Amino acid sequence: MTRLLAVGAIGGFLGVMAGCGGSHNAARTTCVGSGNGCTRSLQAAIDAAHDGDTIKVGRGEFAGGITIAKSVRIMGAGAGRSIVRGGGPVMTVARGSGGASTVSIVGLTITGGVTRTDPARTCGADVPSCGPGYLRATALGGGIEIAPRATVTIRDSVVARNRATPTVTVPSVSADCPSGPCAFAQGGGGGIDNWGRLTLQDTAVRDNQAGGGVTAQADGGGVLNEAGSRLTLESSTVEGNRVVVRKPNARFAAGGGIFLGEGGTLSMHRSTVGRNRADLTAAMPASVDVNAQSAGILLAAGSRATIRDSAISSNAVTGTNSDGAGTFCRGGLGVDDNSSVVLSGSTISHNRVSATARATPREPGAFLACAGALDLFPDTVRITKTRIVGNSVRARTSSGTALAVAGAISAVAANGTRIADSLISRNRASAVSARGSAMVYAGGLHNGHVTRLRRVTVSRNVASAHGRKTLTRGGGIYNGLVPGLDFPVKLDIAHSVVAHNRPDQCYGC
Repeated sequence: MTRLLAVGAIGGFLGVMAGCGGSHNAARTTCVGSGNGCTRSLQAAIDAAHDGDTIKVGRGEFAGGITIAKSVRIMGAGAGRSIVRGGGPVMTVARGSGGASTVSIVGLTITGGVTRTDPARTCGADVPSCGPGYLRATALGGGIEIAPRATVTIRDSVVARNRATPTVTVPSVSADCPSGPCAFAQGGGGGIDNWGRLTLQDTAVRDNQAGGGVTAQADGGGVLNEAGSRLTLESSTVEGNRVVVRKPNARFAAGGGIFLGEGGTLSMHRSTVGRNRADLTAAMPASVDVNAQSAGILLAAGSRATIRDSAISSNAVTGTNSDGAGTFCRGGLGVDDNSSVVLSGSTISHNRVSATARATPREPGAFLACAGALDLFPDTVRITKTRIVGNSVRARTSSGTALAVAGAISAVAANGTRIADSLISRNRASAVSARGSAMVYAGGLHNGHVTRLRRVTVSRNVASAHGRKTLTRGGGIYNGLVPGLDFPVKLDIAHSVVAHNRPDQCYGC
């Protein structure tokens, strides 16, 4: 009995000691604000926290420019009550001491960030080769910067009115302008620049901007999802964001709402991507590549996307090149090759591409505007129970050739595009050339490879050409090649309706 009591006493003593030693690592809750025992600085609370802690943020405004290198939960009093403002970025989720960080952000507004450099110290999306000085000329993540391997969940929050705008340029390693190498500067991820795993739940990413100033290339006005990263949207909105490039350096603008980098993954459910813009105003000769694309969402090569019960609406690509030609496409969703897309139960509506360029007789070029709603070049596309309505594309040039393709959908998927139980209606493609040729292919659907329609209605779409010489093909559907594409073409239609579509031509207008 005595021996048992002794053992019990020793065990109890060790248990107490273990409890005392473990109390340092036990999860705890601290507060930020004006309450008793609270810190006044969010950064100070994070610095004092341990992995697993919860930090409660009270009402009011708190200074941004903070770095989170731990796995913590940050809980605000509500997006309209707890505001983190300023810095560049406002928040940086860095790698923790153990490698990856897991961070949860709830009930905050993250705003007023202006980033002019690359906090991740790496090249951003779609930069083929980082040349000398590229880091200096790259600005990423106006609102939030998320490091590789980090996992971030943002719920019941707002990421708004942040900017990623570079202030210096360096010579491009891949593009030549008449005076030598073109100037390069990139702005990306106006709202969020994500290199890890990001989930948005009941959250709004709105009114952010990538680009402006000296920017030559802008990517991801709302969210820039870097190569190989993951983005999930649940009951969230990405609205009113912009990618903006202006002369003299403007060459590329892509992903006004979301830019998903190569090999990335997008899952979108009960969410909206709307009123985003890709704006380009250039003064480049026809020898220099100029393009603006994907005002709503861009899926780069090798990516995968599942979009369900969602809306991609009222996004706009607008472009001008006063000295040459250009390509302006993908008002709603653009998908590059080696990718896959599943789109169901959704609405793609009132997206538009509107562009003006100068193409002289000496440099006729081909000024192209295409795909008001969807531009699909992936391996496979599956679209079901989706309304694709009211989208438009317009190309206008003073001379040379204006080419408009697909008021709604341009489908060139390697393994075929399948559309079922859907509506393609009231879309429009138009081209105008004051002294040259105007060519239009497909007011509604352009099939450039293999497309299958089942129980689909294609109605009241319009293809309209105005110029000295005009060509229109397919008021509702054009099944064939367009300039620049050379694939075998097959269209398979069953149990569908193609009716009340209209090709219009005006000679000598």
